Amino acid sequence: METQHKVYLVFMLMFFLLVGGTFGYMLFEGMDSLESFYMTVITISTVGFGEVQELSTQGRIYTIVLIFSALLIVAFAISVVSEVVIEGEFGHLMRGKKMEKAAAKLKDHYIVCGVGRTGSFIIDQLIGAGENYVAIDTDKEKIDHVIDKGGVGLVGDAKVAEDLLKAGIDRGKGLFCSLTSDADNVFTVLTARSINQNLYIVSRASDHNVTKQLFMAGVNNVVSPEEIGGIRMATMALSPSVVSFLDVVNYVGEAVYNIEELIIKEGSALDRVSFLDAELPKRTGVIVLGVKRGDKDIIINPNPLFELRHSDTLIVLAKKIQLDKLEELNK
Repeated sequence: METQHKVYLVFMLMFFLLVGGTFGYMLFEGMDSLESFYMTVITISTVGFGEVQELSTQGRIYTIVLIFSALLIVAFAISVVSEVVIEGEFGHLMRGKKMEKAAAKLKDHYIVCGVGRTGSFIIDQLIGAGENYVAIDTDKEKIDHVIDKGGVGLVGDAKVAEDLLKAGIDRGKGLFCSLTSDADNVFTVLTARSINQNLYIVSRASDHNVTKQLFMAGVNNVVSPEEIGGIRMATMALSPSVVSFLDVVNYVGEAVYNIEELIIKEGSALDRVSFLDAELPKRTGVIVLGVKRGDKDIIINPNPLFELRHSDTLIVLAKKIQLDKLEELNK
């Protein structure tokens, strides 16, 4: 049983002991409610004050039972308090409650399930992008590390709907499944999709054969860290200049270049405008890489006469200041 549940159980047992003891004296000794409550308190606290009235035989037997019950509950309470205080569980409980409240305030955020090596890299990217997120892991130390970095972390099981709801999955916009077990990732995707049909889900897969099962479960995209790592290693040897360019996309000195996407808004300065007339490189400095319209394939390096429409997804290479200018045009 979790420590938090034990604490609740101690309070419940003490409450029922007081209530039960009060009704017992009212039943066996005919005392009024205040006298019965007084007798119950002095009995279980063993303070030694005098009795309200001379007890009958059944009243004395009842008092003995009440004392032994109180001793058992007190012994259990002492063990729970020792666990809470000595093992530092109290701090974890308070920290956990604080994180649950923080998660309850979030909306349109991301949920990261599993804070291993893959999950940690995901969190770093979300932090860099300025996105809100909630991390879930069964390992308290990993969650403590997330919290120490200023993030929101919950100790829990991503396969359990209750824990996903605590992370605000019903209000989130994306979920990353980076658990070590492929089976756990499949189960988490099934659980998450059953709660939020609009959630964008990306999952890792160690076994390529699990990819099909993940898509059937409702995932939007699947990533194999081993496959990506192998491709990058081979590219480093076969096409080192390509790798250098990809590194430039992420960092150039202190300037950060990112490949970003922007959905064209209806009625914006970019709606129903061709690339030639939009003059995006001149006005914003961004480099247009492609455009995606609906379910069609991405149009790479679109023709200057290509006319943008609302709901089109514009894919660009840009610094943050350039992206800000582009977003101004898209208002």
